[in-house]
Amino acid sequence: MRKLLLIGAITAVLALPAVTATQASAATVLGGVDMQRACDTQYPGRGSRATVTNWSSAYSWKCVAPSFSGGIDVNRACATQYSQGAYAGLRDAANPYTWFCQGWASSANMLAAANWAIAEKNSPDPTWSDHYGHQWSGWCEQFVEQAGGFRYWFPRAIDHYNWQLNNGRIHPDTNPPRGAVVFYGGGEGAGHVGVSLGGQQVISTQGNGKLRLPVWQHNVTGLSNPYLGWAYPIGA
Repeated sequence: MRKLLLIGAITAVLALPAVTATQASAATVLGGVDMQRACDTQYPGRGSRATVTNWSSAYSWKCVAPSFSGGIDVNRACATQYSQGAYAGLRDAANPYTWFCQGWASSANMLAAANWAIAEKNSPDPTWSDHYGHQWSGWCEQFVEQAGGFRYWFPRAIDHYNWQLNNGRIHPDTNPPRGAVVFYGGGEGAGHVGVSLGGQQVISTQGNGKLRLPVWQHNVTGLSNPYLGWAYPIGA
Protein backbone atom coordinates (compact mmCIF):
# COMPACT_ATOMS: atom_id res chain seq x y z
CA MET A 1 0.00 0.00 0.00
CA ARG A 2 1.44 3.33 -1.02
CA LYS A 3 1.74 6.04 1.58
CA LEU A 4 2.74 9.63 0.98
CA LEU A 5 4.58 11.62 3.58
CA LEU A 6 2.28 14.18 5.13
CA ILE A 7 3.92 16.16 7.91
CA GLY A 8 2.00 19.15 9.16
CA ALA A 9 3.74 22.40 8.34
CA ILE A 10 5.54 23.98 11.26
CA THR A 11 6.08 27.70 10.96
CA ALA A 12 8.64 29.80 12.76
CA VAL A 13 10.07 33.24 12.25
CA LEU A 14 13.70 34.19 12.77
CA ALA A 15 14.40 37.80 13.56
CA LEU A 16 16.71 39.25 10.97
CA PRO A 17 20.08 40.15 12.44
CA ALA A 18 21.09 43.60 13.53
CA VAL A 19 24.56 44.59 12.39
CA THR A 20 26.20 43.49 15.65
CA ALA A 21 23.80 40.68 16.63
CA THR A 22 24.92 37.10 17.08
CA GLN A 23 23.31 34.74 14.60
CA ALA A 24 20.81 32.11 15.68
CA SER A 25 22.40 28.67 15.70
CA ALA A 26 19.33 26.67 14.71
CA ALA A 27 17.54 26.51 11.39
CA THR A 28 13.84 27.17 10.95
CA VAL A 29 11.62 24.17 10.25
CA LEU A 30 9.94 25.00 6.95
CA GLY A 31 7.51 22.09 6.74
CA GLY A 32 7.10 18.55 5.46
CA VAL A 33 8.58 16.89 2.38
CA ASP A 34 6.30 16.27 -0.60
CA MET A 35 7.73 12.90 -1.64
CA GLN A 36 5.44 12.57 -4.64
CA ARG A 37 6.59 15.91 -5.96
CA ALA A 38 10.16 14.68 -5.46
CA CYS A 39 9.43 11.65 -7.66
CA ASP A 40 7.81 13.82 -10.32
CA THR A 41 10.75 16.25 -10.45
CA GLN A 42 13.65 13.84 -9.93
CA TYR A 43 12.33 11.22 -12.37
CA PRO A 44 10.20 13.21 -14.83
CA GLY A 45 8.04 11.31 -17.27
CA ARG A 46 8.35 7.93 -15.54
CA GLY A 47 4.97 8.04 -13.82
CA SER A 48 6.50 6.77 -10.58
CA ARG A 49 4.78 6.89 -7.22
CA ALA A 50 6.36 7.70 -3.85
CA THR A 51 6.39 4.46 -1.87
CA VAL A 52 7.68 3.29 1.50
CA THR A 53 9.46 -0.03 0.96
CA ASN A 54 10.47 -0.70 4.59
CA TRP A 55 8.24 0.56 7.37
CA SER A 56 11.15 0.46 9.84
CA SER A 57 13.50 2.67 7.81
CA ALA A 58 13.13 6.34 7.00
CA TYR A 59 15.57 5.80 4.14
CA SER A 60 13.29 3.37 2.32
CA TRP A 61 11.31 5.91 0.28
CA LYS A 62 11.43 4.97 -3.41
CA CYS A 63 9.95 6.28 -6.62
CA VAL A 64 8.32 3.16 -8.04
CA ALA A 65 6.91 2.46 -11.51
CA PRO A 66 6.12 -0.87 -13.19
CA SER A 67 9.63 -1.15 -14.67
CA PHE A 68 11.54 1.31 -12.51
CA SER A 69 12.57 2.00 -8.90
CA GLY A 70 14.75 4.90 -7.83
CA GLY A 71 15.76 6.48 -4.53
CA ILE A 72 14.71 9.96 -3.43
CA ASP A 73 17.25 12.72 -2.79
CA VAL A 74 15.48 14.37 0.14
CA ASN A 75 17.90 17.33 0.32
CA ARG A 76 17.16 18.05 -3.32
CA ALA A 77 13.44 17.65 -2.65
CA CYS A 78 13.58 20.28 0.09
CA ALA A 79 15.56 22.71 -2.08
CA THR A 80 13.03 22.30 -4.89
CA GLN A 81 10.03 22.63 -2.61
CA TYR A 82 11.11 25.53 -0.40
CA SER A 83 14.21 27.14 -1.99
CA GLN A 84 16.04 29.48 0.46
CA GLY A 85 18.82 26.95 0.98
CA ALA A 86 16.39 24.38 2.38
CA TYR A 87 17.70 20.95 3.28
CA ALA A 88 16.37 17.77 4.86
CA GLY A 89 16.03 16.91 8.53
CA LEU A 90 15.03 13.62 10.12
CA ARG A 91 13.57 13.05 13.58
CA ASP A 92 13.58 9.24 13.66
CA ALA A 93 15.60 7.02 11.31
CA ALA A 94 13.21 4.14 12.04
CA ASN A 95 10.10 6.10 10.97
CA PRO A 96 9.61 7.00 7.28
CA TYR A 97 7.15 9.74 8.23
CA THR A 98 9.54 11.92 10.21
CA TRP A 99 11.34 13.73 7.37
CA PHE A 100 11.04 17.50 7.30
CA CYS A 101 12.64 20.46 5.54
CA GLN A 102 14.60 23.15 7.31
CA GLY A 103 16.58 26.22 6.42
CA TRP A 104 17.17 29.85 7.21
CA ALA A 105 14.82 32.59 6.10
CA SER A 106 15.82 35.17 3.48
CA SER A 107 14.86 38.83 3.78
CA ALA A 108 13.54 40.86 0.85
CA ASN A 109 16.99 42.47 0.53
CA MET A 110 18.63 39.04 0.34
CA LEU A 111 16.21 37.86 -2.34
CA ALA A 112 16.93 41.05 -4.29
CA ALA A 113 20.68 40.44 -3.97
CA ALA A 114 20.36 36.94 -5.40
CA ASN A 115 18.19 38.21 -8.26
CA TRP A 116 20.73 40.94 -9.03
CA ALA A 117 23.57 38.39 -9.10
CA ILE A 118 21.61 36.20 -11.52
CA ALA A 119 20.89 39.20 -13.75
CA GLU A 120 24.58 40.15 -13.75
CA LYS A 121 25.58 36.59 -14.65
CA ASN A 122 23.11 36.65 -17.53
CA SER A 123 23.95 40.19 -18.67
CA PRO A 124 25.35 40.92 -22.17
CA ASP A 125 28.85 41.21 -20.68
CA PRO A 126 29.13 39.32 -17.37
CA THR A 127 32.88 40.02 -17.30
CA TRP A 128 32.40 43.76 -16.74
CA SER A 129 31.03 46.03 -14.01
CA ASP A 130 29.18 48.95 -15.56
CA HIS A 131 28.99 50.66 -12.17
CA TYR A 132 32.69 50.43 -11.32
CA GLY A 133 33.98 50.58 -14.89
CA HIS A 134 36.34 47.61 -14.65
CA GLN A 135 36.37 43.84 -15.02
CA TRP A 136 34.75 41.73 -12.28
CA SER A 137 37.76 39.41 -11.98
CA GLY A 138 39.63 40.21 -8.79
CA TRP A 139 36.72 42.23 -7.35
CA CYS A 140 34.56 39.65 -5.59
CA GLU A 141 33.89 41.85 -2.55
CA GLN A 142 32.65 44.70 -4.75
CA PHE A 143 30.38 42.24 -6.54
CA VAL A 144 28.82 41.08 -3.27
CA GLU A 145 28.49 44.60 -1.90
CA GLN A 146 26.75 45.87 -5.03
CA ALA A 147 24.41 42.87 -4.89
CA GLY A 148 23.65 43.77 -1.28
CA GLY A 149 22.79 47.36 -2.10
CA PHE A 150 26.05 49.04 -0.98
CA ARG A 151 25.15 48.84 2.72
CA TYR A 152 28.73 48.10 3.85
CA TRP A 153 32.31 48.31 2.63
CA PHE A 154 35.40 46.17 3.14
CA PRO A 155 38.64 46.34 1.14
CA ARG A 156 38.88 42.55 0.80
CA ALA A 157 36.68 39.49 1.19
CA ILE A 158 38.82 38.24 4.08
CA ASP A 159 38.19 41.50 5.98
CA HIS A 160 34.46 41.03 5.48
CA TYR A 161 34.74 37.43 6.69
CA ASN A 162 36.76 38.39 9.77
CA TRP A 163 34.19 41.02 10.72
CA GLN A 164 31.39 38.47 10.43
CA LEU A 165 33.45 35.90 12.36
CA ASN A 166 34.35 38.30 15.17
CA ASN A 167 30.68 39.20 15.57
CA GLY A 168 29.59 35.57 15.83
CA ARG A 169 27.70 35.59 12.55
CA ILE A 170 29.41 32.79 10.58
CA HIS A 171 27.54 29.53 9.92
CA PRO A 172 29.85 26.61 9.05
CA ASP A 173 27.24 24.44 7.31
CA THR A 174 27.00 24.22 3.52
CA ASN A 175 23.35 25.23 3.15
CA PRO A 176 23.34 29.03 2.97
CA PRO A 177 19.95 30.62 2.30
CA ARG A 178 19.23 32.63 -0.81
CA GLY A 179 21.03 35.97 -0.71
CA ALA A 180 23.50 35.03 2.03
CA VAL A 181 27.18 35.92 1.62
CA VAL A 182 29.41 32.85 1.21
CA PHE A 183 33.07 32.98 2.20
CA TYR A 184 36.20 31.16 1.05
CA GLY A 185 39.88 31.31 1.88
CA GLY A 186 42.69 31.54 -0.64
CA GLY A 187 42.91 34.43 -3.07
CA GLU A 188 46.54 34.99 -2.08
CA GLY A 189 45.37 35.95 1.39
CA ALA A 190 42.53 38.21 0.23
CA GLY A 191 39.87 35.50 0.47
CA HIS A 192 36.86 35.12 -1.79
CA VAL A 193 33.13 35.76 -1.39
CA GLY A 194 29.96 35.12 -3.39
CA VAL A 195 26.18 35.41 -3.25
CA SER A 196 24.11 32.34 -2.39
CA LEU A 197 21.21 31.31 -4.63
CA GLY A 198 20.03 28.66 -2.16
CA GLY A 199 20.11 24.97 -2.98
CA GLN A 200 23.91 24.99 -2.43
CA GLN A 201 24.45 27.21 -5.47
CA VAL A 202 26.54 30.40 -5.44
CA ILE A 203 27.34 33.17 -7.93
CA SER A 204 30.73 34.83 -7.65
CA THR A 205 33.52 36.36 -9.67
CA GLN A 206 36.45 34.28 -10.87
CA GLY A 207 40.12 34.97 -11.51
CA ASN A 208 42.43 37.73 -10.33
CA GLY A 209 42.59 41.36 -11.40
CA LYS A 210 44.85 40.58 -14.35
CA LEU A 211 42.07 38.55 -16.01
CA ARG A 212 38.67 39.33 -17.45
CA LEU A 213 36.43 36.34 -16.77
CA PRO A 214 32.64 36.26 -16.38
CA VAL A 215 30.88 35.91 -13.06
CA TRP A 216 29.68 32.33 -12.77
CA GLN A 217 27.49 29.94 -10.85
CA HIS A 218 29.01 27.07 -8.88
CA ASN A 219 28.33 24.67 -6.02
CA VAL A 220 28.92 26.04 -2.54
CA THR A 221 31.86 23.67 -2.10
CA GLY A 222 32.80 23.59 -5.78
CA LEU A 223 35.87 25.83 -5.60
CA SER A 224 39.48 24.93 -4.94
CA ASN A 225 39.44 27.71 -2.32
CA PRO A 226 38.70 26.35 1.18
CA TYR A 227 35.10 26.91 2.27
CA LEU A 228 34.82 29.11 5.39
CA GLY A 229 31.06 29.38 5.90
CA TRP A 230 28.25 31.84 5.26
CA ALA A 231 26.61 34.80 6.95
CA TYR A 232 23.61 37.07 6.65
CA PRO A 233 24.54 40.29 4.82
CA ILE A 234 25.00 43.30 7.06
CA GLY A 235 21.76 45.20 7.24
CA ALA A 236 19.75 42.38 5.65
